[in-house]
Formats: sequence, C-alpha cells, structure tokens
Amino acid sequence: MFDCSHWMGYAILKISSKNTMFFVRENGEKVMKSFRMKMICILLGVSLVPLIVATVYSYNILSKNLYQKINMETMSSIEMLAKSIDNELQRLTADMEIVTSSKEFQHAMNQIRTSRTDGDCWVALQDMDEMMIGMFGKSKGVSGVYITMPDGVTYAIQDKYHTDLKAFSRNSWFIGKDIGFSSIVSRGIEPMQDGRNALIFGKLIRDVTDLGNLAEIGSVHFAIDPALFSSVMVQNKEDSALFLINNDGQVVVSQCQEEESDYYYRLIKDNIMQMKETSGVIPVVANESKMVMIYDTSPLYRYQMVRFIPFPIYNSEIKNITWITILFALLCIIIVVLVSVLISKNISKPVNILSKAMQYTEKGNFDVQLDCNRKDELGDMTRSFNRMVRQLNSFFKQIIENEKAKKNLEIRSLQYQISPHFLYNLLASVRSLAVIEKAKETSEMLSAVSKLLKNTVGYAGMLIPLYQETENVRRLLFIQNMCHNGLIKWDLDLQKGTEEFLVPNLIMQPIVENAVFYSADMNTGEVEINISIRKEKERLEIIIQDHGAGISEERQKEIFRENNHKGQFTHVGLFNTRERIRLNFGSPYDLMLSSNSKGTKVVITLPLLLEEEEIVLTPG
Repeated sequence: MFDCSHWMGYAILKISSKNTMFFVRENGEKVMKSFRMKMICILLGVSLVPLIVATVYSYNILSKNLYQKINMETMSSIEMLAKSIDNELQRLTADMEIVTSSKEFQHAMNQIRTSRTDGDCWVALQDMDEMMIGMFGKSKGVSGVYITMPDGVTYAIQDKYHTDLKAFSRNSWFIGKDIGFSSIVSRGIEPMQDGRNALIFGKLIRDVTDLGNLAEIGSVHFAIDPALFSSVMVQNKEDSALFLINNDGQVVVSQCQEEESDYYYRLIKDNIMQMKETSGVIPVVANESKMVMIYDTSPLYRYQMVRFIPFPIYNSEIKNITWITILFALLCIIIVVLVSVLISKNISKPVNILSKAMQYTEKGNFDVQLDCNRKDELGDMTRSFNRMVRQLNSFFKQIIENEKAKKNLEIRSLQYQISPHFLYNLLASVRSLAVIEKAKETSEMLSAVSKLLKNTVGYAGMLIPLYQETENVRRLLFIQNMCHNGLIKWDLDLQKGTEEFLVPNLIMQPIVENAVFYSADMNTGEVEINISIRKEKERLEIIIQDHGAGISEERQKEIFRENNHKGQFTHVGLFNTRERIRLNFGSPYDLMLSSNSKGTKVVITLPLLLEEEEIVLTPG
C-alpha cells in the first residue's frame, strides 16, 4: 500500500503488465537542475541579448528624436520671433514712410529750409514735432527724430538720447550711397551720446511738389530703441541665450547673463560665416562647453534670431528618458526571467520523468509505459519511448523464443550424431577392401564419402569459406551421380572474388539433396541441377535450380509449416535451413522457394562475412 501523502512532488509511471506504479521525485535532481539551468541560461541569452540591443537602439533613437524635437521647437520659436521682428520693423518703416511722404511734412521741411528767422524755423519744427507725436507718440520704439537740411544743419525732435547732431549730417551718411527715391534704409547700430545704442533708419527727402525736378530738400533719421524688440523676444528655455542680429552682423538685442554677453558675442562673430542658410543648427564648443547655436533669418529685413542652448538642457531631458528606459528594461528582464523559469519548468518536468523511466528501463524492466497527453515534441518523444520499450520487450521475448528454438535444434542434431572415429575407421576398412578387389569406382566413392563425412561432422555449426562449401557440394553430387549411374548433370558457377566469404557449413546440402531426389525425370531418371553464386547488392546470393516437375503451391506452404524433410548427414531439411538463416542472421536474409511445372528454384541470401564474428550458429 502507498501512502497518498507522499504523492505530491512525484510523477507517476504506470507499469502496464504488473499493474503497479513507481514514483520519480522531481526536486533535488542534479542532472535536471543542470538541464534546467542550461535551459534558463539559453532562454535568457536568447531573450536578453535582443532586449538589450533593442533597448540601446530605442534609447539612441529616443535621444536623437528628443534632440531633433528640441531643435525643431526652438527653430519654430525663433522663426516666429523673426517674423514678429519683421512685422514690427515693417510697421515702423511704414509709419516713417507715411509721415515723411505727407504734404504737411514736405511743407514743414520747405519752411525750415526757406525760413529767414529763427521764429519761422521754430514754428516749422513745432509743426513737425506735432506730426511726429501724432504718429509715434504712443510708440516706445521711436526715441528720436533728426532733421538734416541740405546745408548740413540738423534739428532734433523728441531726442531722448541727447545725441550729438553732427552724427546725422549728410556727409556722414548719405554721401556715396545709392539712395533711391522714397526709400527708408537702415544705418545699423549707432552709439548715442548717453552711452546707449540705437537702431538708426534714414530717408532722403525730395520735393514731391515739383515732380519734374524732385530736388533734395534734406533728410530725416529715426533712432529706434532696441528695447522695442525685447517685448517680442521671449525666452522659452532656461539657461539659453537669445540674440537679434541685423543684416550687418551687429547684435541689436541680447537676452543673456550680462557677464556672459562678451562670450556669446565672440561665438556669434566666430560662426557668422556659417550662417549662410535661411536657418540652421550649428554645434559649437567654447571653453570646453558644448552647446547648439540655432538661428533663423527674417524673410523681409534679413534680421537673424540666434539662440544658444547648452547641452545640459538636452541632458536633463535625456536623463528622464534614461530612467524610463532603465525601468522599462528592468521590467522586461523580470518578465523574461519569470517566463524563462516557467518555460524551463514546463519542459524539464516531462524530461525528468522520461529520464527516470529510461533509468528504470536500463535495469531490464521493459514493461514501463508513460502517460502523455502533450501534443508537442516532448509528447512525440514520450510516445516514441513507449513504442521503443514495447518493441524492445517484444524483441527480447523473440530472442528468448529463438534461443529456445536453437536449443531444440541442437538437441535434435545431437540425437542424430554418431561417433566420427567409428565411421572414419569403418569407411577406411571398406575402401581398403575395394582397393584389394581392384574396385576403382567404389574406392573413389568411398574416398568422397569419407571426406564429405569428415567436413560434415567436424565442422558442424561453424562458418566455413565458400570455396570449401562448394567442394562439399561437388563431392555430394559426385556420390549421388555414382549412385544414379551417371544420370545427374550439374554445373556450379562461382563468381570470382566470392570464394573467401564465410557461410554456414552445409547450408546448400539439403537443397541439393532435394533437387536430386525430387527432380528426376519420370521416364529417363535424368537430373539437371544449376548452381549460381553471386554477390548482389551487398549480399551473397546462392541460386539452386532444377528442371523437375516442380512443387505445388500447397506443398510449398506445407514445407515451411513443419519440418518434414531430413538431410542425409546433418538431418536438416528446407524448413530447418530457413530457420538457421533467420535465427543466425535475421532480416533481411532468408531462403525463398519458387516452383512451377518446369522446375524448382531456391534462392538463399546471406550476409557478406570475411571474418568470423561473435555469432553462435545453429548446427545444421
């Protein structure tokens, strides 16, 4: 009786013939631990390597995409800023164009130019000041308007810089320049008297009342406070620096730490030649610090917005991606490990059971059968094992039966043996008597019988060379021919190269005897036998054919159902000869019989043996 409390943790193997069970413990097996660990390592290796590669690849792609995303966002931002700068400049220049092209402004300019007294000039300037206040009074951008007459005299209106008016004389600005009609042009950044910088725009004023002449009546300059653009330049990244550069490469507005301004100015100056495209991204290195310079050019006035982004800003974003990637990779590794353990357990469990069943079978127990409902390769392996065990069981049972049959044949062979010395002495005495009586044929016949009997008894149950077996057949046919008054005709065709192959002693004798006894012509008593020995497809093929009346199909079946034919020397007939071949050599070697009204044909197939192997032959 088995205690059911010990069944947990065991696999049950059913032994069908004895209707009992034996148990296999699954835990604590060193071999299976090794197998399972190897499987886990393989699964981890197969899973983790692609996972690591995919993680690194994804990290690189995400970092690259993040880098591009930040650059694109920054590029989009400064592109909008550049357009805003264009819009602001366009608004200012449009206002400048409107006020300077008005008839009132032209009239005031002519009054100043033709005034005879300071009072008249002052009145004209007052009118002009009111026009400027009306146009730019609410704008924080225009910080000074400067009127220059053809004689070089300059007048200031709304001068917040207290500028040296000589700086706006005609000679210092318009001489040598191709100034078109009604064109407002930028002079760039100019330092004012109070130390501040201003963005200067100028226009040459012509008398539009006389279109045929368009005489020059003076010029006007507008000083724009760069702080006007600060309202549209909004930082969107901490620790980044933003700059507005005019088309002369001068910094109009900067948004950075004051102590870093010179540092950034040098970077702009060093890389200004690379800013040939409308927009772009330029990696720069300064003072062992890496950063990215992103710029965009306004489409109308060709002003450039430049932003410097230090790499730590990228790194802070990438750091978040790094942690997310690490956490995701750890989660995937945990899942892979758990799945690997479960898969290895699912595979190692039936392998463990199968291994134990094999160990049980090694001890000679061939009745074991495993229950298996799996549909995979392990299920196929288990079912193959069950078939193998059943076949082995059947095979060993057949071996036992064959051994019993061999023993029976040996006993039957021993029952017919006689003392060889007695027979040799008896035949020698008879032969001596025949010689004395001068009976030559009798003497030769007795000599053949003596040699045949010697080979028959002395080599029973042994392998002999084929040439020796054919000599025995020739002696047998010689004796039979003497007994039948020379009515036996026979030929033996032995293929060259087959003489040394080993065959069972007297394997051909029963067939030749049957051919002699049963194929004689009913009228003449003649017998014709043809023997052919060939090597065919890695087998030795012996064909013995007679030309007698043949054997009926029913009689052929009867021959191989029971042993009714005894040989003359070893007393083994066709049935026993066939059994000798099958028992000693197995499939596919055999004795095959075919017959018709024109004769009988027996084909013996044997293995090609050149050296006697460890095989115990059944005596014939």
